[in-house]
Amino acid sequence: MNEDEPPSPAEPNDPTDWTPFTSRTQFETADFLFKRAKMSAGNIDDLLTLWAAGASASGGDPPFVNHTDLYNTIDAIPVGGVPWQGFDISYTGPQPETDIPPWMEQRMKFTSEILANSF
Repeated sequence: MNEDEPPSPAEPNDPTDWTPFTSRTQFETADFLFKRAKMSAGNIDDLLTLWAAGASASGGDPPFVNHTDLYNTIDAIPVGGVPWQGFDISYTGPQPETDIPPWMEQRMKFTSEILANSF
């Protein structure tokens, strides 16, 4: 690839693939509880217990068993093969002649991963 050329467009995703979620409902529930409502683990467990009680009457199941199941599913989201990028950073401004604070002489590694999608 030529550095002057823009990258190739990404392959379109399968609109029915919610990996690692089992369905769109499970994905949207996770998005709501974790990202939008920022619900506590205890409240997630309470809600899912109520959901399970209601769902069992009709032969269904809640989207997650408990908060641990929800968190494990979120943690299983594939990143997409985007490499980690890193660089060193350090303070380069003026320093006192004596008693230089340690942070002024430290070199730190900054690492980030560019994500194609934000959960």
